[in-house]
Amino acid sequence: MLRQLAMIYVSDDGGPIRTIIGLRNTVWTGEYPSVKSGWSLPWESRLERDYMWVCETDTAVVWFLAQPLRIEIAVDDETYEYIPDVYEDRADGSVQITEIKKHREEIARDPRYELKLDLARYVCEGLGWTFKILEESDIHLPKVVFRNIRDMHDDGKLAVPLADMLAVRSHIEAVGGATTLGAAAKTLGGWQRGFALLKAMMVRRIVEIDLRLPFCFDNIVTLVPRTLASSRPGHRPLHRKIERPENPPAR
Repeated sequence: MLRQLAMIYVSDDGGPIRTIIGLRNTVWTGEYPSVKSGWSLPWESRLERDYMWVCETDTAVVWFLAQPLRIEIAVDDETYEYIPDVYEDRADGSVQITEIKKHREEIARDPRYELKLDLARYVCEGLGWTFKILEESDIHLPKVVFRNIRDMHDDGKLAVPLADMLAVRSHIEAVGGATTLGAAAKTLGGWQRGFALLKAMMVRRIVEIDLRLPFCFDNIVTLVPRTLASSRPGHRPLHRKIERPENPPAR
């Protein structure tokens, strides 16, 4: 019977465990300054960066981190090392580990890498975490939604005055829990200022704007239910050991 031993490592400061590769790397790399996570997050492909935009605006994501931890998995005499692309604390209390690939077919072309992902999934599910592999179409479609997410990128970093947050909350509650983007912006001094602040409020999980239509006065705006954030990777023990006598995924 095969025996699996897994060790999970997080950084001392609770941030990304791996930073971007140096200038000699031939792929696109960069850092995304995230308001929601409180970190400047490394990305190693534009698709990874785009998914960070998704997490930043998705009100179902309470907190997220790129390159969040390292899993070392020993199976008999073989050791596999895996660093996920993104860790997410979800509003429903769940944890999601997300691996991002342009196309899922990339994985099948490398049997060892495919096995490593299967082992990582096995370890994550043993912790009660969800393990997902997303490809380009999962991130960029529907097109109108992703265009809206991309449009929120800069304004999402704006500071939100407490008085404006309270004004929007009071307005939405007064009209029964849902308003329009135009009406909400009006309570904040007009379209230009109000629209920008509402995008920043969505990043901060104060309001949710319906992204299924191109931005206009008629997009529906609601309040985000208040939820307790689950613990973050940096708040977990630096080392976590998992021993399981069951057979790991076989190839």
